[in-house]
Amino acid sequence: MHTHDRPLCAIDLFALATRLTHLPQEVARQAAYWALSGYEGLSPYTAALKRLDALIGLLKGVRADVQALEQHVHDWNADLSCAICGADGAA
Repeated sequence: MHTHDRPLCAIDLFALATRLTHLPQEVARQAAYWALSGYEGLSPYTAALKRLDALIGLLKGVRADVQALEQHVHDWNADLSCAICGADGAA
């Protein structure tokens, strides 16, 4: 499915990237409330950095998976579907 000549996954990644550009301001607002609460618990900056590090790790893994799929040679099953990516060889 395509919307505005972009694959659906590209639109989702664009939305994520757009949201991430606002993260510093959101974390700063959270930090202000955190300071008013007497600095209890994990700092919003530390929490955000941990989540960003986890997201970076996930993105690196997904990138490696997509790159491997891009470079794979189709392994056609008897029903003409690729055993690796699921492509329909009859299409």
